[in-house]
Amino acid sequence: MLRVCAIVLAAYNCGYPGLAILRPAALEQPLTSFHNEVNAAIRQAVTGAEIAGSKIMVLAGSNAERAKRELAGNFSDSQKN
Repeated sequence: MLRVCAIVLAAYNCGYPGLAILRPAALEQPLTSFHNEVNAAIRQAVTGAEIAGSKIMVLAGSNAERAKRELAGNFSDSQKN
């Protein structure tokens, strides 16, 4: 697994635009494409995580409000008895 990660990382880094002068011409397009696709996947993952996080916060907030209402009702009922 570590070897595969190292190979993928090396391929990603070789696709960096700043290394264009060091790349063989035959590998220019594949490595650049791979680099761009990984960047796009990272951006999509970050966007998805932000959306999921905001939805979780909305749910947690509404559940917290409901819990406060329920607890307030329970405490007021117990104080009356």
